[in-house]
Formats: sequence, structure tokens, C-alpha cells
Amino acid sequence: MRKFQYTFSLLFAFAMLSFCLFIIGFVIAGNRLDAQIGNVRLDLETSRGRERKQQYEYEEVSRLLPEKQEELDAVLPLAEQYQSEVRSLKDLRKELREEKKRIEALLSAENGEEEANP
Repeated sequence: MRKFQYTFSLLFAFAMLSFCLFIIGFVIAGNRLDAQIGNVRLDLETSRGRERKQQYEYEEVSRLLPEKQEELDAVLPLAEQYQSEVRSLKDLRKELREEKKRIEALLSAENGEEEANP
């Protein structure tokens, strides 16, 4: 009978030790999961904040887009007009440079003739 009590005591102690180790492992795993859940919640909140910011920026751009399009439409004819003026001024400058070269060539030719006939 004593042997039975001794064996039962050992089995009971082993079962209690196993159960305690299981509970300790369960608590540790639960704490890890809680930490992971906290990180996921923080990531989710950060992501939602970014989404709200992007949504606000999108709405702001959508609101301002018609106004900016009207401004662009108002400025576009002026830009085209100024661009054509710039082209015409560049063409005029080119013509003036060519005329200057022609006059310089005539002057140098006249100076050459005067030096030839002193």
C-alpha cells in the first residue's frame, strides 16, 4: 500500500508540475500575443491616420482643382501671346544681327578700298 501511495504521490506531483508548466507557458504566450495585438493596433491606428490625411489632401485638391483650372484658362492666352512676342523678337534680333554683319562687311570693304586708293 505504501508503494501505491508513493507512486500516486509521484504521479500527482508530476501532473501538478506539468499543469503548472502548461499554465506558465500559456501565460507567457498570452502576454506575447497581447504585445503583438498592441503593435497591430498601433500600426492600424497609424495607417488610419495616414489614410485620413491622404483623404483630406485629396478632398482639398479636388476642391481647389476647378479654381486652378479657371486660373490656368485665364492665363493661357496671355502665355501664348507672350510666347509669340518672344519668337518675333528673337526673329527680329536675328535679322538685326544679319544686317549688322552686312553693314560691317560693307564698311570693311569701303575701308579696304580707301586703303587701296590713298
